[in-house]
Parts: sequence; structure tokens; C-alpha cells
Amino acid sequence: MTATSLDVDGLVKSFQGNPVLKGVSLSLTGGRVAALSGLNGAGKSTLIKILAGVHAADGGEIRIDGATIDHQGSGAMRRAGIEVIFQDFALFPNLSVVDNIVFADTVDAPLGRSRRRHDREHAAAALALIGARLDLDTEVGDLPIADRQLVAIARALARETRVLILDEPTASLTRSEAARLFSVVEGLKAEGVAVLFISHRYDEVAAIADDVFVLRDGSIVRRFERGAVSAADLHTAMTGAPAPDAVRFNLSAPADEPVLEVTGLARVGLFAEVDLTVRRGEIVGLTGLLGAGKTELAEALFGLAPVDAGEIRVEGVARRFRSNREAIAAGIAYLPEDRLGLGLVLPASVSDNVALASYPALTDRLGLVDRQRKANLVSRLIHGLGIMVADVEAPIARLSGGNQQRAVLAKWLATEPKLLILDCPTVGVDVSARGVIYELIRDVAGRGIGVLIISSEVEEVWSMCHRVHVMTAGHLAPAVVPGSGLVPLAELEAAVHG
Repeated sequence: MTATSLDVDGLVKSFQGNPVLKGVSLSLTGGRVAALSGLNGAGKSTLIKILAGVHAADGGEIRIDGATIDHQGSGAMRRAGIEVIFQDFALFPNLSVVDNIVFADTVDAPLGRSRRRHDREHAAAALALIGARLDLDTEVGDLPIADRQLVAIARALARETRVLILDEPTASLTRSEAARLFSVVEGLKAEGVAVLFISHRYDEVAAIADDVFVLRDGSIVRRFERGAVSAADLHTAMTGAPAPDAVRFNLSAPADEPVLEVTGLARVGLFAEVDLTVRRGEIVGLTGLLGAGKTELAEALFGLAPVDAGEIRVEGVARRFRSNREAIAAGIAYLPEDRLGLGLVLPASVSDNVALASYPALTDRLGLVDRQRKANLVSRLIHGLGIMVADVEAPIARLSGGNQQRAVLAKWLATEPKLLILDCPTVGVDVSARGVIYELIRDVAGRGIGVLIISSEVEEVWSMCHRVHVMTAGHLAPAVVPGSGLVPLAELEAAVHG
């Protein structure tokens, strides 16, 4: 591939008289990664839909290598070499990897001939460009989210894409999967592809972007070069206000009664001799580096993986969970880091997702769902958690990341849990949505529910938790109490990073 350039000049767009883009201009260059950052509602989605040909701009110009793209339909954008990978990837789950990658070519083939050998070679070459090793015959619906994303990227490269736009590409990825994606993006740079990486997270922007454009209220308000932007700069540019200092939230005192008591818990090769207690109304943090065993411990507590030794007690009763159903029945709820892959059923409605874990309590003796009870439950939780949704019967995939996270939380609160385990609860949501989620967590604890927050973001657990454990290579250190005069943030960060 040869290096290319994309120039967006003065794009404007309104919907029903409401201006969404107000003269947006930016430039992308082959072999470089530009980040586009902004809060929800800043206009990011509208801009990338224009670049994808989903919407036509009301004014302004789009040029690729100096040539104006006059017709802004999706076909014209694709022929110009612009490809957008949205969060849902737009793949066919019932088709194989190879069929998804070459789908457009197969459709256009004379008389519908599949040219099977050519297709397989073409798909394998596209996957090789990004270092992906996937079975070409596997159905995409059977792949994990991260591998589906690789298929979507390979499909774009099979079309000789010159400009690749990734829409919040890490929203559904774990930390390790995100790191693999960053390696793929670095490889695309080497191939001369111009990449636009949509993200509001400073750590991602700092790691991947050569240029950073900040969109606020429909306008590009700042441009930063690599190494010239701090977390505080990015926050100020996105919100229009200075970043607040790290502060401890005011937390209600927990009760004395333990909800969870873990003694000597072990799973060979993952964690060992774990001692952990969570009391009613207490928020306990668990932090550490990638691979420390945090998520594996959470999965064991939720019955998703067997333990080899140790004891789990819930409200004083010894438990040995053989499945997550048994953990749910005992009063444990688990919000996983992989929200889209494990927390939600994306094609299903908001209503069905919120009620999903509560169906046993919503059915009668004949196994029929009481629709009125379900509607009342869903309505109460949606309003109580402030989930922004116009139609509860619409697919949950249409909601923003922050609202999806609230919906997963609503699903588990509907079960009236005794212990709520939250694995990276703010992954994929912007700074404004984080504040709402933090408030919801404090409210949950205020109801007497024990909360275990797992997060690699040290400041998050420092500010949110009564006590914090640091996990290192499968071993859990004794809990510390964060806060001024106790354990400062810098000391906790040093304990994690060594």
C-alpha cells in the first residue's frame, strides 16, 4: 500500500434544524494514526458516518489525495479507499471467516462464482497483513469479540483500504486484547494506511496517536501532537473545564457482617492462598497489573471456573459453586469486563437484557413470563439508574457505552444480590458517564450490598473503595485503607507498579 491523505474541510451537518457539526476540519496522513476524542454527543458518530457515506454532509468538502469526493454515498467512499469499522463490526455471524472477508468480491463475481481458491488466498493474505492467525472456516459468530474485530479489519484491508477509521475499537475489548489491537494498528502504519482512532481514553490516545483532534459541541477545539498532551489537557479540551484533582468520595460506613469470606482460595497456575472479606455495604477494591489473576479470581467467585483449594462463604454459609447459576442463587452477581461479549445479548431488546437474569422469578408454574411484572421491573430499573433509552423494545446495541454499562448493572440489581462483583466497571465509557456509574456504585453499597471492584486503574479504586487489595502474580496482599493520612494515591500506585 502507498501512503495517502484525507482532508476534511469545513464539514457541517444538522438534523431537524439542530446543528451537530459546525465546520469540522482535519487531515489524516498515511503512515500516521490520528485520534479523535470527545464526550458522547460531541458529534463523533455523525462525523464518521459522513466519512462512511451513511450520511451526506450539508456543506464542506472531503478530499482524498487532493481529489474531491463529490458523491458521498457508502459505495463512493469505499471506492475512494475509506473504510469505517463500527462497534458492531457489520459481520455475518453465520458465515465463515473467509466468506466475511471476501463477501463484497464474491457478490460482485460473474454469475455468482465463488472462486474458492482465490477467496481463501485473498482472505489469508489480508489476515497476514495484521498478523492474525484464524481458522478461515470458523463461523464468525463462534469467535470472541477481539477476533471478530480482526476479521473486520482484514475485510477492510482486502478492499485495499487507504484510510481506516476505528470507532471506539476498544469498547468491547479486555486490556490484553486492546494491546493486541494496538500492535495491529502499528502494523497498518507501516503499510502506509492512514488511521483515525476514535477514543476518549487518555492512556489509549497517548499510546497510539501521532495526532490528537478533540471534538466538542460539533467543532474541533484542539489539536495536539504526540507527546504534547497530558491527561489533564485532554480532559479540559473535551469538557471545557479543568480536570479535578484526585479525591476520595465520601463513603457510608459498612456494616460489620461479612457478605463474602474467602480463605486460602487457589486455582493452580492462576492464584493461590487468597484471603478476602467483603462486608455488607462495603466497597472493596482489587487492583494490579495485567495478568495478575484478578479476573480469574472473579470468575472463580462467580462459579465460572472451579477452584482447587480453599473456601468461599456467603453470609456465613460455605459454598462450592459448580456453575454461575449456583452463584446467582446464592446472591452473587458479576459484571464482566467484556460487556458486549459476556454481559449483553446485543440483538435483543433493552427490556429483555435487563430482565435476563430475573426470568426465573418472572415466570409462573407453567413457565410463562408475567409480562406486566417484567414491564414493571424493567421500568423501575431504567428510571432508577437513569438509562437513556427512547424505546425499551429497541436492540440494546443502539445504546451508548455508558447506557449499556448501566443496563448490565440493572440486570444484576434486578436479582437483588448480596455481593456485586464489578470487573473494570468503567471500561469503554467516557469521563461524564464514569461519574454516573460511580454514583450508582455508591448507591448500591448504600443499600447494604457488598461490592468488589476489580480495576487496573489505581486512581479508580483509591477514590471509590473503603479498602483496597493489590494482586501480584496470583497473590493477594493484605488490604490497605486509601486516603489522606492513610495510604496516599502515589503509594498505592507504587505498590502496583513496583
